[in-house]
Amino acid sequence: MTKKSKKTKEISLLLQQWAFEVGNHLCCDKGFPRKKAFRRAYAVQRCLEALGSGKVRLRFYKKDGTLREAVGTLCKGYSERFDNYEYKDEPGSATSINYDLFLYWDLEEDGYRSFSASRFIGFEVMENSEKYGQLSSRGSE
Repeated sequence: MTKKSKKTKEISLLLQQWAFEVGNHLCCDKGFPRKKAFRRAYAVQRCLEALGSGKVRLRFYKKDGTLREAVGTLCKGYSERFDNYEYKDEPGSATSINYDLFLYWDLEEDGYRSFSASRFIGFEVMENSEKYGQLSSRGSE
């Protein structure tokens, strides 16, 4: 197994574990029926895998209830600004886990944006650099 495929497999496993936590959050904290909560969580997992491998069109509802379609990535090579971005953690800042909030690089806005798992609709792979072109673009409904 190559180093890159091993790393991809490890990331996928971590995302599966994270999806389980997201499903529990949606079920217990947001009041989703169990089946819908886990379907939504795994749709978000597949979306994050696709974002990490290329360019994706996301669909979700914003806080104000309007539908948002965005083109985003978490993969280098699509935005020079993203490729050169340096995250700087503020010293002494407390980090809390939010199982409902996910970051992505918005290629149209040229900056980080986020979406909520509880308001996520679906995604469509536009371009990929690895194996995720075959991912389902079905949403979580």
